[in-house]
Amino acid sequence: MRDDDKYTQTFRPVSLRDPPPVSIESGDGSIWAHPNSGHVRAAAGATLEFQSASSFSIEMRQIGGTKQDWPALQVKPVGAGFVCRTIVPDCTADPAPYYKYTIKIGDLTLDPIVIVDK
Repeated sequence: MRDDDKYTQTFRPVSLRDPPPVSIESGDGSIWAHPNSGHVRAAAGATLEFQSASSFSIEMRQIGGTKQDWPALQVKPVGAGFVCRTIVPDCTADPAPYYKYTIKIGDLTLDPIVIVDK
């Protein structure tokens, strides 16, 4: 297996300040994300990036922790694909917030979680 193989990213140490991009794919009536099935653990203030070859929509919803709204998300065309970049909201209160995000490509939906570490 090559060192640059996208699937080896799952097993490398991940910095909470610089999490790897979430790649979103679809085909044969399914939608999936990697690494970690799209689940993200990131530090407050970190940049998250979601990318796909297909046009997608994304919505963030808080499901627990101290109330902290997430800024509006925008998906933009970049090269031959689509990208959404966002900053994890700063939060110093306990417990830290956590979120569920919903990705849609056509009629397909995926809804992983984001855990914010302080």
